[in-house]
Amino acid sequence: MSRFETLRHKMLDAVRTGQARRFYESTGVTPSTGNLTQQANHLTATVLAMSCIRKFYEGYFGTLLGEKIAEGRKLRTSDDKAYAAAMRTYESLIPDLRGIRAEMRVVEAMTSSDLAYGIAAARDAVRRENLPPFQTDLFDIVRRRTVEDFNPVRARGGVNLLNRFLTLVAEGANVEYTGWVGQGEFYSVAKYELALALTWEALQKDKLGEFQDAMYELGQAAARTRAWAVVDAIRRMANRLPLPNGGLGPNISNINAVRSYLANQLDAQGRPVARALTDLFVPIGHVGTADTAMASQQLAYVGYAAGNPQQLPTANPVYRAATVHGEEILTLMGVDDYPGHNINDWIAVARGTTPVEVAVLRGFEGGPRTLTRIAETVEFDSGSFSQMIFEVKVLDALGAAVSDKTGILIASGNSNLQQ
Repeated sequence: MSRFETLRHKMLDAVRTGQARRFYESTGVTPSTGNLTQQANHLTATVLAMSCIRKFYEGYFGTLLGEKIAEGRKLRTSDDKAYAAAMRTYESLIPDLRGIRAEMRVVEAMTSSDLAYGIAAARDAVRRENLPPFQTDLFDIVRRRTVEDFNPVRARGGVNLLNRFLTLVAEGANVEYTGWVGQGEFYSVAKYELALALTWEALQKDKLGEFQDAMYELGQAAARTRAWAVVDAIRRMANRLPLPNGGLGPNISNINAVRSYLANQLDAQGRPVARALTDLFVPIGHVGTADTAMASQQLAYVGYAAGNPQQLPTANPVYRAATVHGEEILTLMGVDDYPGHNINDWIAVARGTTPVEVAVLRGFEGGPRTLTRIAETVEFDSGSFSQMIFEVKVLDALGAAVSDKTGILIASGNSNLQQ
């Protein structure tokens, strides 16, 4: 007997013996139909949907979801009143589950599941702490904001005061007024979505496990999308420095060139701006090159056996110049949409400038939403009317922009002669 058939028989027994009715009554939920078989089918479909939704959020949040579910279970078993109070607060964080929330409450009571608590608590942690959903350090250089709609917003790149310092004023003299020039380009939040549906045919072929795996991968895709938005903004808006030997990657000379560029810039008024290199975000294949370049305090020169002795500096100019971050997303997303860019490009950052801004639509601060629709009539023996047992749509709404171009730079991953 398959897992699906076992689950269905369990729900049929719960409905026929009156066990399910007690849980309906305790949660204040009215069954969607008086037909006992249909009740059992809807509860079965809800359990299946919940298991797949959990897989999605495991893919998106990683271990954080399991930690929050365990936290909810501990609170529920130790202090049910505190748990109920927490859930009243958390309900506002899971409005996308509202469509199945009624029967989901019944299932949670029957199975002692804390999925709703786990999703809400994980979203709360992400929105409070700006945690990256994907394995990336790029969110360390991101400033986050929340917007109310899809209208263009101006990146908060700060302002340039016309006077960089306070003016020394003689006693009794009038105060001097300064002005400012606004910075930051306009960008918009956009909608991203994908959907999956569990069909009657898939259940007949015992494909439930594969569908759950697909939901997990969908969660990872949603997490990658947020990292993609950051790199997309950098690719489109940051300056790119051609390097004569860029094909060698982040070696000593290329890191030194990047550091020199960041330290010798001009602002919109033509005044000098000096930024200190702190971080390198490189493709995974270049981590070794970057680490080696900055690991040794002294350089070891070779050669000159047949020539005249020479005096050469032995100090490594880029010793511990920056922290290296290997970024899988730099390779995953490719460069087909960015003319002139190379898959081996790397990114240099002055972290103190927080040079990238990410905006999310209100309600999406804790990550994407999942909209679930269970068929009104579920007949597992012959399928639902639409052949879909349930559908899950994943929706996210965000945008990104470079807010301070003096604090970030793309270093070419190919040699200048190949541009």
